[in-house]
Amino acid sequence: MRTNWILRLVIGVACLVGLKHTIPSHVDIYWVQRFRGPQPKRIFFIETNPETTHVSLMAHCAVESAARKNPDFLVTFIIDQRCRNMKMGSTMGLNNIEYMVLNTTEIFANSILSNIAAKIDNATNHQLYTVSDLLRMVLLYHLGGAYFDYDVISIRAIPQQFSNFAPMIRAKEKWWLTSCLLRFYQPQNQLLANILKEVPLVIDTAKRGELDFKLVTRVAERFC
Repeated sequence: MRTNWILRLVIGVACLVGLKHTIPSHVDIYWVQRFRGPQPKRIFFIETNPETTHVSLMAHCAVESAARKNPDFLVTFIIDQRCRNMKMGSTMGLNNIEYMVLNTTEIFANSILSNIAAKIDNATNHQLYTVSDLLRMVLLYHLGGAYFDYDVISIRAIPQQFSNFAPMIRAKEKWWLTSCLLRFYQPQNQLLANILKEVPLVIDTAKRGELDFKLVTRVAERFC
């Protein structure tokens, strides 16, 4: 089982590693001021549920393990301001973790998806997965870096030779690329650009997964 999982990840890496990057000639002032500009050695974790008042132990474990196994990376934990236990004792001594209060309205309004920011902002609770999917792709498009879901516990450092990667899952007799674990070393990656360009076309009718593995896979197939 472990070998199969590794093989699926490698397939995803092989598919993405050949993609060309478009390095921006300038960086929008918002992204420079808000996030200190692009940092390829950065790992994002995101909490988008407004009903979450306490960060789970699993989330803390994921953040801490990523920071410890990747000491030369900046781990950015974007979280809702309602959360009260943003920091825990085990992470207090790690100087490569930063905590930021989530403001999806601000982020989307200053992003490649600014034209549909209002629709995203009005997402209902059952559409929070849509906001999360879009937020991670927007951040990586503008800033580069990596994104990990909360159930991704790091047991070793990110392999430096994998500048772009995404895992694959098996569903409905097909292999899909999924956005639960992503890395795009440089900002303004062309694959992410093409994915985000299609979001306005499906945002009104998107169901669970439509803005995750289905859209990601459909666009990636044109490149691989």
